[in-house]
Amino acid sequence: MTDELDALDLAHKERRIDVASALLLSVATVLAAWSAFQSAKWSGEQATAYAEASGLRQESVRQSTLAGQQTIIDVSVFEQFVDAYAVGDRALQNFYRDRAREEFRPALEAWIAQARDDIEAAPSTPFVMPEYVREAEVESLDLQRQAESRFQDALDNNQRSDNYVLLAVLFASVLLFAGLAPKSRSYQIQVAMIGLAIVVLLVGGGFLIAFPKTI
Repeated sequence: MTDELDALDLAHKERRIDVASALLLSVATVLAAWSAFQSAKWSGEQATAYAEASGLRQESVRQSTLAGQQTIIDVSVFEQFVDAYAVGDRALQNFYRDRAREEFRPALEAWIAQARDDIEAAPSTPFVMPEYVREAEVESLDLQRQAESRFQDALDNNQRSDNYVLLAVLFASVLLFAGLAPKSRSYQIQVAMIGLAIVVLLVGGGFLIAFPKTI
């Protein structure tokens, strides 16, 4: 009678271990697959962010080059104006003033006004005055900031992808512990392995909830 009870109790224990193992294997499989999916998605987001950052940098360089070319034109016009100003040729002065770029004209006119009042107190050139603004340079700086922001997004997305890879490995260890537990002949070892699998699953689940997700 005692042997039958012991056998029945052992059968119940084995049944509980089998059920717990099956549940853990099912949950861990789903979570490992979800983690792998998230890792792949974040890897795609990373590639997109890198590509956008590269495109923004290229456009920033193009705008910066344009701003440099515009400065060369403005400097040339100013030099010609100064030469005409030095010899008192008003017609030639007006010629260069009228042909100054639209963005350059406010700075040139402000410099002329100050130079007429006090040539010694006037700035050395219009290019150091607040009125001198090149839209291409402003655009270049803005694009550079956007590129830096997208590059940082790419780095963040790369880290998120790596985090999900680690989670997938963590859930894979749950599969290992839960799968090996029923194969052990010692009930204590079975319980220990199931317990360890549960702890690892809960820890991984906590990280999974906390990590950002994308679809």
